[in-house]
Amino acid sequence: MVMLLPNSQPIHRPPRPLVDPDSRLILFWMHRCGSTTAQRWFFEIAGWGDRMRGVGTGELASLWYREHAQAYENLAAHYRDPSFLKVAVVRHPLSRAVSSFTVMTDTKSGLQWRAVAASLAAPDDERRLTFLEFLDFLEAIDLTTANYHWRLQSAQDWPELSGMQLVRLESIQSGLNEVCRKLGKRPVPLKINSAQTKRATGIAKQEIVNFTRADFARAFGHDRRGIVRFPPYTKFLTTETVSRLTKLYERDFAVLKYGPKIPPDRARWTLQSLKRRLIG
Repeated sequence: MVMLLPNSQPIHRPPRPLVDPDSRLILFWMHRCGSTTAQRWFFEIAGWGDRMRGVGTGELASLWYREHAQAYENLAAHYRDPSFLKVAVVRHPLSRAVSSFTVMTDTKSGLQWRAVAASLAAPDDERRLTFLEFLDFLEAIDLTTANYHWRLQSAQDWPELSGMQLVRLESIQSGLNEVCRKLGKRPVPLKINSAQTKRATGIAKQEIVNFTRADFARAFGHDRRGIVRFPPYTKFLTTETVSRLTKLYERDFAVLKYGPKIPPDRARWTLQSLKRRLIG
């Protein structure tokens, strides 16, 4: 059992939205909610297509904030302005929580693990945390001011705004196509990438939630990038973990109007759809 240190997490302000005064568009984003896809969509809409080649989303965002500093001098005025279309990309809290765990467990940068490790009395870089221990960590911190990867999605400026349009990650292409229609712009084909590769497995959920990083590596191996593979996120959702996550993210469930029912696995649904098309 890991020992958690109290009051060890820094307080984070809400992520700054992307504001385009010319398109009259404000995009609210949060990590593990298709943030990379949504931000690159925003830059395409804003006419930065020629500047995006070979440039990371973080660098593009920094350039945008710097070159549009005036638009951020009075954000509240833009929020109140009905001529601005305000959009937030959101995700089912259950699948997002699992995604946050897998990114913390193994990514190239390791930034998310180091953020969690700050709350551990004796962090182990090789072992890291099990999913149940990760939930212990979430229950010990303030999710309204937490790291963007596991922060409440509703802990942004937009919940108090009228006319907010929610685009669900589960149907992000059609949702953003509708936004394009309202803006009078052509739809932008999206390229959706995942930080981890998923592997189907017959291992019981009760075992999966107690797996350490080494256990995942032994059971599922690594992808070509050297990143650990994981099972589909539904393998992490037991009766216990769903109950705990529903309580942790109660506000998101209410504000985003998601039910506590486990959503279908997107990758598996896509594969089944493809098989039906090929057969039919």
